[in-house]
Amino acid sequence: MNRPPSRLVTLVDELKRRRVLNVAAVYLVGMWLLIQVADITFTRLGMPDWTVTFVIVLGALFFPVVVGLAWAFDITRTGITRTPSLNPESDVPAEPSSAAAPHHHRRLTLVLAALMTLPLVAFGVWWTSARGVRGADLDRNVVVVTPFRLAGASADLGYLREGLMDLIAARIGGAGSELSVVPPRSVSRRIKETLGSLDADPDRDEARGLATSFGAGLLLEGELVGTPGGFTVTARLFDVRTGYRLDTAELPAHPDSLHDLVDRIAARLVAAESGLREDRLASLTTASMPALRAFLEGEQAFRRADHDGAVRAYDRAVTLDSTFALAALGLIRARGWAVGLRSDNGTRAEAIVRRGLDRLSEPDRLFFEAFLGDEGPEFYRDLVERRIQAAQRMPDLAELQYLAGDGVLHWGQAVGIPDPYETARRYFERTVEMDSTYVEPLAHLLSLAYMARDTAGVRRYGDLLMAVDSTGTMATAVRHTRAQGRAGARTGAPLDPDTLEYLHLVTAATVGWEEVPEEAFVTALLGQLDRAVTEEERVRVAEGMAFLGTRLGRITLVDEAREVFEAAGGEGDAPRLTDAIYWLRDLEAARRAAPQVERTAGGARAAAPADAPVPMAATINECVLGHLSVAEGDAATAEALAAGLEQAVRPDRSPWWNAFDQVCAEFLRAGAAVHRAAPDAQQRMEDLHEALGAGAPRPPILYAVYDLASIDLWERLGQPERALEAARRRVHLPDFGRWHTQLEGEQARLAEQLGHRDEAIRAWAEYLSWIERGEGVFAARAEQARAALERLTGRG
Repeated sequence: MNRPPSRLVTLVDELKRRRVLNVAAVYLVGMWLLIQVADITFTRLGMPDWTVTFVIVLGALFFPVVVGLAWAFDITRTGITRTPSLNPESDVPAEPSSAAAPHHHRRLTLVLAALMTLPLVAFGVWWTSARGVRGADLDRNVVVVTPFRLAGASADLGYLREGLMDLIAARIGGAGSELSVVPPRSVSRRIKETLGSLDADPDRDEARGLATSFGAGLLLEGELVGTPGGFTVTARLFDVRTGYRLDTAELPAHPDSLHDLVDRIAARLVAAESGLREDRLASLTTASMPALRAFLEGEQAFRRADHDGAVRAYDRAVTLDSTFALAALGLIRARGWAVGLRSDNGTRAEAIVRRGLDRLSEPDRLFFEAFLGDEGPEFYRDLVERRIQAAQRMPDLAELQYLAGDGVLHWGQAVGIPDPYETARRYFERTVEMDSTYVEPLAHLLSLAYMARDTAGVRRYGDLLMAVDSTGTMATAVRHTRAQGRAGARTGAPLDPDTLEYLHLVTAATVGWEEVPEEAFVTALLGQLDRAVTEEERVRVAEGMAFLGTRLGRITLVDEAREVFEAAGGEGDAPRLTDAIYWLRDLEAARRAAPQVERTAGGARAAAPADAPVPMAATINECVLGHLSVAEGDAATAEALAAGLEQAVRPDRSPWWNAFDQVCAEFLRAGAAVHRAAPDAQQRMEDLHEALGAGAPRPPILYAVYDLASIDLWERLGQPERALEAARRRVHLPDFGRWHTQLEGEQARLAEQLGHRDEAIRAWAEYLSWIERGEGVFAARAEQARAALERLTGRG
């Protein structure tokens, strides 16, 4: 008796009868061939690497469909029919009609052709639609460079992770091609926003998404791999829209040959996209690898708002290579934020940039030209206008939006821009919209919100600053605002100034630069000076003491700071004389200081060779002596000093100091004419008033004291309205603090005299807030301000 076949045997027999195994084998072979073809051709068709994987997945998904259809159907001459089942009695399938005779080869061919086409049709439809969406707004002339991943490279090469971004961006920008590179700052900011950390390494899809967010059509990514002799850099250039790899370069390198490495990467990038020959690429801005490394460290520090570290690194780079224009530009940018920090190359950085301007990228050139203007002196009104025009020319460059806002904030009121704080705030807001990690505009926005009692703004900008750096100086300022309740409810314990390092202390004390600092900060600065060890530390603490002392009317603080400056070989005698005339209003003190200023001026002239330009030290001191002569009504001395300043102007002398001497001479001539009641006195004063209203040519030394002096001269001419116009002008810079306060007092006095009651009340109240804790003469002025407020408001 025969046993019935097992179920497994029956299944196998049935699979054979229905030709399922044949169909599956042919399908798998066909898919394998299709995958090989896809692997070779897809990238040539502009498709990314993952499209081959996509075909494999689709093929696998359709495999059970193929098997199921082969089990269920036959393809016959009369069409597709269900495969007959076995006769249950005879185990023999029912006989098909002669018209439905099996044609197995045709069935296999047609089934496989149809089913294997389905994955390609589905993929083609999807790819066409997706490609159209993704590639619609991408610019093939814009490149995103992501941080280079460190794969086994020495930790000493960590500076190259972002450093190669900076170098390649600068390199391509100056290469003469049509390519432009998304600023590394913007790329870093977007990485932090999307991946949560500046140190995160985006994968391929994340990098393409990053590039797409900037509208960039090209993506350059790479990695550094350590080797016994140095390291190897692999750089890959991709078409963002398609994912197609345009070029791959594996380049051995060593820190000492880094400039060659960047040159080769830049050359391949430009050549891959535009066909530009390597020999058309301009040379790197430096051939010194130590200088290059220092520059990269400076770039990294500046992005993280470590301004001290940035200044030191940029300064070191310029010391190592005095032609390194890009490092000199970084030094110029960072110095303004490193309070009191001295730089070996600060005075020559501008000249270095100008000599190497043609090597900089267009954004860097535009930034520099907007920041410092033409090579010769110009009015600040023109400089602010240039910054605004630069921001309009490149509206997507965050640095230029910030620069325009910075110019309006500091000089807007002086040169007649209406509501400068609000205008500046809008520029800073646009900057932060583009880059929420940009510390400098965030710091200004925090201060503006602080002074406006805008709790929502203080909270928002404080949160953004803390997200960038929760331990830096601005973080300390944010904690100070929160402890004061400026962000709403009081949060956190009050700061203990005695525990703060110098920079943290000064930043917290000046977060609202037009508000009165707390007494505890002044006391803490005195303690800092006692504990300072090095000369640099003492000078930096003295900078803070002078700033707070001048705003509070604390003469002893300023005198103590000045002794530190003089011991370090700085400042000289002229500031004492200027303070006595315009800050203390004490002509006797000014006369006592004058002889030393005369000796300094005479000594400087005598020490110069006969055919050499007059030294700056001489004309600065002579100009200040001229201010004393005008204050005393000594027209003859003022005219004699004016003549000496005019004679000092010559072509081989610095244009900046020529402009300084010319403006001072113009003031002295006008003052002498007023005191002599000369016929041209009115016209001379009009010319001076126009120059001051346009922001007299840089440098801004004595800018504000000209306004204070012209107030007195206009009143001598019987024109208090013009005097009030001069009093309303303000330059919002730390060095102008004492003059800002005095102009406020003059504005209050003149506004009351001319019947502008509301303006007078506001100005008297502001003036009083600054001097009510002052020493000596300031105590009497505080009583004057209180009496004026009582007169105007009827309240004691």
